[in-house]
Amino acid sequence: MTAISTPRTTTPLHPWQTHIGVNDSPAHIILQDLQSWKWERPYIDPIFFLGWVGSAFLSGALDVRPILFTMGGAGTGKSTLHGILRALFGSALYSTANTTAAGIYQNIRQDSRPVAVDEFERKAQGQKEQAIIELARQSYSGAKGYRGGANGDGTEFELRSSFIFSAILHPHLGVQDRTRMIILNLNALDKDANAKQPLIKEEWGRMILRQIMDGYHDFHLHILPKWRQILSDRRLALDPRAIDTYGTVLACAELLVGEQGLVDAGMHQDPTADGVRLDIDMLVETLEAATSADRAEQMPKWQEVIEKIMGAKVDAYKAGERQTVGGIIEALENDQRSDMLIEDARARLALIGLGLREKGKPWRVCVGDPAR
Repeated sequence: MTAISTPRTTTPLHPWQTHIGVNDSPAHIILQDLQSWKWERPYIDPIFFLGWVGSAFLSGALDVRPILFTMGGAGTGKSTLHGILRALFGSALYSTANTTAAGIYQNIRQDSRPVAVDEFERKAQGQKEQAIIELARQSYSGAKGYRGGANGDGTEFELRSSFIFSAILHPHLGVQDRTRMIILNLNALDKDANAKQPLIKEEWGRMILRQIMDGYHDFHLHILPKWRQILSDRRLALDPRAIDTYGTVLACAELLVGEQGLVDAGMHQDPTADGVRLDIDMLVETLEAATSADRAEQMPKWQEVIEKIMGAKVDAYKAGERQTVGGIIEALENDQRSDMLIEDARARLALIGLGLREKGKPWRVCVGDPAR
Protein backbone atom coordinates (compact mmCIF):
# COMPACT_ATOMS: atom_id res chain seq x y z
CA MET A 1 0.00 0.00 0.00
CA THR A 2 1.29 3.46 -0.88
CA ALA A 3 -0.24 6.06 1.39
CA ILE A 4 1.14 9.19 -0.27
CA SER A 5 1.68 9.66 -3.99
CA THR A 6 3.65 12.63 -5.29
CA PRO A 7 4.13 14.11 -8.75
CA ARG A 8 7.51 14.17 -10.45
CA THR A 9 8.14 17.77 -9.43
CA THR A 10 8.34 16.79 -5.76
CA THR A 11 10.55 14.44 -3.80
CA PRO A 12 8.63 11.24 -2.93
CA LEU A 13 8.31 10.37 0.74
CA HIS A 14 9.82 6.90 1.07
CA PRO A 15 8.93 4.77 4.10
CA TRP A 16 11.58 3.85 6.65
CA GLN A 17 13.34 0.63 5.72
CA THR A 18 12.78 -1.27 8.98
CA HIS A 19 9.67 -1.98 11.01
CA ILE A 20 8.53 0.78 13.39
CA GLY A 21 6.46 -0.41 16.33
CA VAL A 22 4.10 1.75 18.32
CA ASN A 23 6.58 2.02 21.20
CA ASP A 24 9.34 3.24 18.85
CA SER A 25 7.20 5.80 17.06
CA PRO A 26 8.32 9.45 17.10
CA ALA A 27 4.60 10.28 17.35
CA HIS A 28 4.96 10.10 21.16
CA ILE A 29 7.41 13.01 21.16
CA ILE A 30 5.31 14.94 18.64
CA LEU A 31 2.21 14.52 20.84
CA GLN A 32 4.14 15.78 23.88
CA ASP A 33 5.25 18.83 21.88
CA LEU A 34 1.68 19.48 20.71
CA GLN A 35 0.51 19.57 24.31
CA SER A 36 2.64 22.68 24.88
CA TRP A 37 0.24 24.75 22.74
CA LYS A 38 -2.59 26.62 24.48
CA TRP A 39 -5.49 24.61 23.07
CA GLU A 40 -9.04 25.50 24.01
CA ARG A 41 -9.59 21.81 24.83
CA PRO A 42 -6.14 20.68 26.03
CA TYR A 43 -7.51 17.29 27.03
CA ILE A 44 -8.35 16.28 23.44
CA ASP A 45 -7.21 18.85 20.83
CA PRO A 46 -3.55 17.66 20.64
CA ILE A 47 -4.85 14.14 20.04
CA PHE A 48 -7.15 15.41 17.28
CA PHE A 49 -4.22 17.19 15.62
CA LEU A 50 -1.96 14.13 15.82
CA GLY A 51 -4.79 11.99 14.47
CA TRP A 52 -5.17 14.33 11.51
CA VAL A 53 -1.43 13.91 10.80
CA GLY A 54 -1.97 10.16 10.68
CA SER A 55 -4.96 10.55 8.37
CA ALA A 56 -2.88 12.78 6.08
CA PHE A 57 -0.30 10.02 5.73
CA LEU A 58 -3.05 7.53 4.86
CA SER A 59 -5.09 9.94 2.70
CA GLY A 60 -6.15 7.88 -0.32
CA ALA A 61 -6.29 4.66 1.72
CA LEU A 62 -9.10 6.06 3.90
CA ASP A 63 -12.83 6.05 3.28
CA VAL A 64 -13.03 9.67 4.43
CA ARG A 65 -10.41 12.37 4.99
CA PRO A 66 -11.39 14.69 7.88
CA ILE A 67 -10.76 18.42 7.48
CA LEU A 68 -8.95 20.27 10.27
CA PHE A 69 -9.21 23.99 11.00
CA THR A 70 -6.89 25.68 13.53
CA MET A 71 -8.05 29.12 14.68
CA GLY A 72 -6.40 31.77 16.79
CA GLY A 73 -4.97 35.27 16.75
CA ALA A 74 -1.37 36.39 16.50
CA GLY A 75 1.04 34.55 18.76
CA THR A 76 -1.00 31.37 19.07
CA GLY A 77 1.41 29.20 17.07
CA LYS A 78 -0.71 28.39 14.00
CA SER A 79 2.19 28.90 11.57
CA THR A 80 4.48 26.80 13.77
CA LEU A 81 2.00 23.93 13.51
CA HIS A 82 2.21 24.23 9.73
CA GLY A 83 5.99 24.15 10.08
CA ILE A 84 5.73 20.80 11.87
CA LEU A 85 3.69 19.45 8.98
CA ARG A 86 6.22 20.67 6.41
CA ALA A 87 9.01 19.00 8.38
CA LEU A 88 7.13 15.69 8.51
CA PHE A 89 5.84 15.55 4.94
CA GLY A 90 8.54 17.49 3.11
CA SER A 91 7.66 18.48 -0.43
CA ALA A 92 4.81 15.94 -0.41
CA LEU A 93 2.78 18.57 1.49
CA TYR A 94 1.05 21.17 -0.70
CA SER A 95 1.52 24.14 1.61
CA THR A 96 0.39 27.65 0.71
CA ALA A 97 -0.98 30.87 2.20
CA ASN A 98 -2.57 32.19 -0.99
CA THR A 99 -4.18 29.85 -3.47
CA THR A 100 -7.35 29.07 -5.39
CA ALA A 101 -9.37 25.92 -5.89
CA ALA A 102 -8.01 25.65 -9.44
CA GLY A 103 -4.46 26.04 -8.16
CA ILE A 104 -4.97 23.14 -5.76
CA TYR A 105 -6.51 20.58 -8.08
CA GLN A 106 -4.17 21.48 -10.94
CA ASN A 107 -1.17 20.82 -8.70
CA ILE A 108 -2.56 17.78 -6.87
CA ARG A 109 -4.14 16.14 -9.93
CA GLN A 110 -4.71 12.44 -9.15
CA ASP A 111 -2.39 12.34 -6.14
CA SER A 112 -3.27 12.03 -2.47
CA ARG A 113 -0.92 14.65 -1.05
CA PRO A 114 -2.09 16.54 2.06
CA VAL A 115 -3.03 20.20 1.59
CA ALA A 116 -2.24 22.90 4.16
CA VAL A 117 -3.63 26.42 3.65
CA ASP A 118 -2.40 29.04 6.11
CA GLU A 119 -4.04 32.47 6.66
CA PHE A 120 -7.34 31.25 5.25
CA GLU A 121 -9.25 34.29 6.48
CA ARG A 122 -12.86 35.34 6.02
CA LYS A 123 -13.25 37.82 3.16
CA ALA A 124 -16.06 40.26 2.37
CA GLN A 125 -17.22 38.32 -0.71
CA GLY A 126 -15.52 35.01 -0.06
CA GLN A 127 -16.15 33.28 -3.41
CA LYS A 128 -12.55 32.08 -3.62
CA GLU A 129 -12.62 30.73 -0.08
CA GLN A 130 -15.97 28.99 -0.61
CA ALA A 131 -14.60 27.29 -3.73
CA ILE A 132 -11.66 25.92 -1.73
CA ILE A 133 -13.95 24.71 1.05
CA GLU A 134 -16.10 22.98 -1.55
CA LEU A 135 -12.97 21.32 -2.93
CA ALA A 136 -12.02 20.10 0.56
CA ARG A 137 -15.56 18.78 0.96
CA GLN A 138 -15.21 16.82 -2.28
CA SER A 139 -11.86 15.46 -1.15
CA TYR A 140 -13.40 14.32 2.13
CA SER A 141 -15.30 11.53 0.39
CA GLY A 142 -13.24 11.33 -2.81
CA ALA A 143 -16.02 12.61 -5.05
CA LYS A 144 -15.12 13.33 -8.64
CA GLY A 145 -14.95 16.88 -9.92
CA TYR A 146 -15.26 18.22 -13.45
CA ARG A 147 -13.86 21.40 -14.95
CA GLY A 148 -14.20 22.80 -18.44
CA GLY A 149 -11.10 23.51 -20.52
CA ALA A 150 -10.19 26.41 -22.80
CA ASN A 151 -10.48 24.21 -25.90
CA GLY A 152 -13.89 22.86 -24.91
CA ASP A 153 -12.58 19.58 -23.49
CA GLY A 154 -13.70 18.75 -19.98
CA THR A 155 -11.28 17.69 -17.25
CA GLU A 156 -12.09 15.05 -14.67
CA PHE A 157 -10.26 14.88 -11.35
CA GLU A 158 -10.68 13.08 -8.04
CA LEU A 159 -9.11 14.46 -4.89
CA ARG A 160 -8.39 12.16 -1.97
CA SER A 161 -6.26 14.52 0.09
CA SER A 162 -6.49 15.59 3.72
CA PHE A 163 -7.00 19.36 4.12
CA ILE A 164 -5.92 21.58 7.00
CA PHE A 165 -6.66 25.31 7.27
CA SER A 166 -5.65 28.00 9.72
CA ALA A 167 -7.06 31.48 10.25
CA ILE A 168 -7.97 34.09 12.82
CA LEU A 169 -11.62 33.93 11.73
CA HIS A 170 -12.76 31.14 9.43
CA PRO A 171 -14.97 31.76 6.36
CA HIS A 172 -18.67 30.96 6.49
CA LEU A 173 -19.20 27.24 7.03
CA GLY A 174 -22.44 25.42 6.32
CA VAL A 175 -23.73 22.39 8.18
CA GLN A 176 -22.39 20.19 5.37
CA ASP A 177 -18.90 21.60 6.09
CA ARG A 178 -18.98 21.37 9.89
CA THR A 179 -19.80 17.66 9.94
CA ARG A 180 -16.66 17.01 7.89
CA MET A 181 -14.49 19.36 9.88
CA ILE A 182 -12.85 19.55 13.31
CA ILE A 183 -12.19 23.09 14.53
CA LEU A 184 -9.36 23.58 17.04
CA ASN A 185 -9.19 26.96 18.81
CA LEU A 186 -5.86 28.26 20.10
CA ASN A 187 -5.06 30.82 22.78
CA ALA A 188 -1.94 32.99 22.88
CA LEU A 189 1.27 31.21 23.87
CA ASP A 190 3.37 32.34 26.79
CA LYS A 191 6.16 34.68 25.75
CA ASP A 192 8.90 32.25 26.73
CA ALA A 193 7.14 29.45 24.79
CA ASN A 194 7.34 31.39 21.51
CA ALA A 195 11.09 30.90 21.42
CA LYS A 196 10.86 27.12 21.80
CA GLN A 197 10.45 25.50 18.41
CA PRO A 198 9.78 21.74 18.37
CA LEU A 199 12.61 19.77 16.82
CA ILE A 200 11.31 17.48 14.08
CA LYS A 201 14.01 15.13 12.89
CA GLU A 202 14.35 14.54 9.17
CA GLU A 203 13.58 10.83 9.39
CA TRP A 204 10.44 11.10 11.52
CA GLY A 205 8.08 11.46 8.59
CA ARG A 206 9.48 8.34 6.95
CA MET A 207 9.28 6.43 10.24
CA ILE A 208 5.63 7.37 10.75
CA LEU A 209 4.82 6.40 7.16
CA ARG A 210 6.37 2.96 7.71
CA GLN A 211 4.54 2.57 11.02
CA ILE A 212 1.21 3.38 9.38
CA MET A 213 1.83 1.05 6.46
CA ASP A 214 2.72 -1.81 8.82
CA GLY A 215 -0.27 -1.14 11.05
CA TYR A 216 -2.88 -0.52 8.35
CA HIS A 217 -4.32 -4.05 8.58
CA ASP A 218 -4.99 -3.70 12.33
CA PHE A 219 -6.22 -0.14 11.82
CA HIS A 220 -8.74 -1.11 9.15
CA LEU A 221 -10.05 -4.29 10.82
CA HIS A 222 -9.92 -3.41 14.51
CA ILE A 223 -9.00 0.14 15.56
CA LEU A 224 -11.27 2.14 13.25
CA PRO A 225 -14.37 -0.10 13.82
CA LYS A 226 -13.78 0.16 17.58
CA TRP A 227 -13.83 3.97 17.51
CA ARG A 228 -16.88 4.04 15.29
CA GLN A 229 -18.66 1.88 17.83
CA ILE A 230 -17.58 4.14 20.72
CA LEU A 231 -18.78 7.26 18.91
CA SER A 232 -22.13 5.61 18.13
CA ASP A 233 -23.01 5.83 21.84
CA ARG A 234 -26.46 7.40 22.23
CA ARG A 235 -25.13 9.89 24.76
CA LEU A 236 -23.08 11.58 22.02
CA ALA A 237 -25.91 11.88 19.47
CA LEU A 238 -23.46 12.16 16.58
CA ASP A 239 -24.69 11.68 13.03
CA PRO A 240 -22.95 9.07 10.82
CA ARG A 241 -20.74 11.65 9.09
CA ALA A 242 -19.55 13.12 12.38
CA ILE A 243 -18.79 9.59 13.58
CA ASP A 244 -16.64 9.06 10.50
CA THR A 245 -14.89 12.40 11.01
CA TYR A 246 -14.02 12.06 14.69
CA GLY A 247 -13.61 8.30 14.51
CA THR A 248 -10.99 8.51 11.76
CA VAL A 249 -8.72 10.99 13.55
CA LEU A 250 -9.04 9.20 16.91
CA ALA A 251 -8.32 5.83 15.30
CA CYS A 252 -5.28 7.30 13.52
CA ALA A 253 -4.05 8.75 16.82
CA GLU A 254 -4.33 5.34 18.47
CA LEU A 255 -2.53 3.73 15.54
CA LEU A 256 0.39 6.12 16.10
CA VAL A 257 0.74 6.05 19.91
CA GLY A 258 -1.44 3.14 21.05
CA GLU A 259 -3.88 3.19 23.94
CA GLN A 260 -0.99 3.72 26.34
CA GLY A 261 -0.01 6.87 24.49
CA LEU A 262 -3.58 8.16 24.68
CA VAL A 263 -3.65 7.48 28.42
CA ASP A 264 -0.33 9.28 28.82
CA ALA A 265 -1.87 12.23 26.95
CA GLY A 266 -4.69 12.50 29.49
CA MET A 267 -7.37 9.98 28.56
CA HIS A 268 -8.67 7.88 31.46
CA GLN A 269 -7.60 4.27 31.88
CA ASP A 270 -10.07 1.54 32.83
CA PRO A 271 -8.92 0.43 36.31
CA THR A 272 -10.82 -2.87 36.07
CA ALA A 273 -9.22 -4.08 32.83
CA ASP A 274 -6.18 -6.30 32.51
CA GLY A 275 -3.51 -4.22 30.83
CA VAL A 276 -3.98 -0.78 29.34
CA ARG A 277 -7.56 -0.10 28.26
CA LEU A 278 -9.42 3.16 27.89
CA ASP A 279 -12.30 3.87 30.27
CA ILE A 280 -15.19 3.98 27.78
CA ASP A 281 -17.63 5.79 30.09
CA MET A 282 -15.13 8.53 30.88
CA LEU A 283 -14.17 8.67 27.21
CA VAL A 284 -17.78 9.23 26.16
CA GLU A 285 -18.11 12.02 28.73
CA THR A 286 -14.92 13.63 27.42
CA LEU A 287 -16.06 13.47 23.82
CA GLU A 288 -19.55 14.70 24.76
CA ALA A 289 -17.99 17.83 26.24
CA ALA A 290 -15.57 18.25 23.32
CA THR A 291 -18.23 17.97 20.61
CA SER A 292 -21.12 19.78 22.31
CA ALA A 293 -20.57 23.10 20.49
CA ASP A 294 -20.20 21.41 17.10
CA ARG A 295 -23.34 19.34 17.62
CA ALA A 296 -25.29 22.43 18.63
CA GLU A 297 -24.41 24.13 15.35
CA GLN A 298 -25.32 21.13 13.21
CA MET A 299 -29.06 21.81 13.20
CA PRO A 300 -31.23 20.75 10.23
CA LYS A 301 -31.84 23.33 7.52
CA TRP A 302 -35.55 23.62 8.38
CA GLN A 303 -34.59 24.51 11.94
CA GLU A 304 -32.17 27.16 10.70
CA VAL A 305 -34.99 28.72 8.70
CA ILE A 306 -37.36 28.76 11.70
CA GLU A 307 -34.65 30.28 13.92
CA LYS A 308 -33.99 33.00 11.35
CA ILE A 309 -37.69 33.83 11.01
CA MET A 310 -38.17 33.98 14.78
CA GLY A 311 -35.19 36.30 15.14
CA ALA A 312 -36.28 38.70 12.39
CA LYS A 313 -36.97 42.21 13.68
CA VAL A 314 -40.20 44.08 12.99
CA ASP A 315 -40.66 47.86 12.74
CA ALA A 316 -42.68 47.79 15.95
CA TYR A 317 -41.29 48.89 19.30
CA LYS A 318 -41.85 47.87 22.89
CA ALA A 319 -40.06 49.59 25.77
CA GLY A 320 -37.94 51.42 23.22
CA GLU A 321 -36.70 48.24 21.48
CA ARG A 322 -37.68 46.68 18.17
CA GLN A 323 -39.66 43.51 18.57
CA THR A 324 -38.82 40.22 16.92
CA VAL A 325 -41.25 37.76 15.36
CA GLY A 326 -40.56 35.35 18.19
CA GLY A 327 -41.13 38.09 20.78
CA ILE A 328 -44.51 39.00 19.28
CA ILE A 329 -45.65 35.38 19.22
CA GLU A 330 -44.43 34.86 22.79
CA ALA A 331 -46.33 37.96 23.97
CA LEU A 332 -49.47 36.69 22.24
CA GLU A 333 -49.17 33.25 23.85
CA ASN A 334 -48.71 34.79 27.30
CA ASP A 335 -52.20 36.32 27.10
CA GLN A 336 -52.58 36.40 30.88
CA ARG A 337 -49.49 38.57 31.34
CA SER A 338 -49.72 40.60 28.12
CA ASP A 339 -52.21 42.94 26.52
CA MET A 340 -51.24 41.64 23.05
CA LEU A 341 -54.30 40.74 20.98
CA ILE A 342 -54.22 38.59 17.87
CA GLU A 343 -55.26 41.60 15.79
CA ASP A 344 -52.26 43.55 17.12
CA ALA A 345 -49.93 40.63 16.39
CA ARG A 346 -51.27 40.31 12.85
CA ALA A 347 -50.76 44.01 12.18
CA ARG A 348 -47.16 43.92 13.40
CA LEU A 349 -46.23 40.73 11.56
CA ALA A 350 -47.79 42.12 8.39
CA LEU A 351 -45.06 44.79 8.40
CA ILE A 352 -42.59 42.14 7.19
CA GLY A 353 -45.04 40.15 5.09
CA LEU A 354 -46.05 37.49 7.64
CA GLY A 355 -49.56 36.40 8.54
CA LEU A 356 -51.08 34.75 11.60
CA ARG A 357 -54.14 32.61 12.30
CA GLU A 358 -55.78 31.48 15.49
CA LYS A 359 -54.85 28.06 16.73
CA GLY A 360 -57.31 25.43 15.54
CA LYS A 361 -59.03 27.78 13.09
CA PRO A 362 -57.53 27.26 9.64
CA TRP A 363 -58.83 29.09 6.58
CA ARG A 364 -58.08 29.46 2.95
CA VAL A 365 -55.33 31.95 2.17
CA CYS A 366 -56.59 34.95 0.19
CA VAL A 367 -53.94 36.58 -1.92
CA GLY A 368 -53.41 40.21 -0.95
CA ASP A 369 -54.93 39.92 2.54
CA PRO A 370 -52.08 40.67 5.00
CA ALA A 371 -54.09 39.34 7.91
CA ARG A 372 -54.02 35.90 6.38
